[in-house]
Amino acid sequence: MSASRRDYRINPLAVLIHSERMIHFFELLISTIAYRPYVFIFFACYLFLAITHIGWRRAALFTCGSPACRSWIRSRSRFCLTSVGN
Repeated sequence: MSASRRDYRINPLAVLIHSERMIHFFELLISTIAYRPYVFIFFACYLFLAITHIGWRRAALFTCGSPACRSWIRSRSRFCLTSVGN
């Protein structure tokens, strides 16, 4: 066997570990959807309406936002929580 073929052999242990991680990931994903279907239904409706009204680019920008925008909103909400209380 040449050196190049030997380098690309699949390690069965690595495949098993990788598959166990993927199984765990999909178990978490399915259980999350099963326990909170209303969240995903609301999100799907929101995406459908946002994409049909403002387009997929603006919907993605509005949904994800930029890191600077999220940081600004987070700092303002912290300020309101700490200064406008009892």
